[in-house]
Amino acid sequence: MPVMHTVGDDLVSHLETLVKADDIDAKDLFQMYTIDVLAITSCGVQNNTFKNPNNLFYDMVGNYN
Repeated sequence: MPVMHTVGDDLVSHLETLVKADDIDAKDLFQMYTIDVLAITSCGVQNNTFKNPNNLFYDMVGNYN
């Protein structure tokens, strides 16, 4: 669970940067959250997709949608 809390904190920090945005894509946000949790728990890779949305892991997994 600490991993989920850590990625959750990253999500909250990212949401704080979007406060003034008119439109927020919730699907994209929770996809980033899920991919970050999976990357850390299953592959041992820490992406922080919220700060770097163009990373290779996110691109590869995102292509399955």
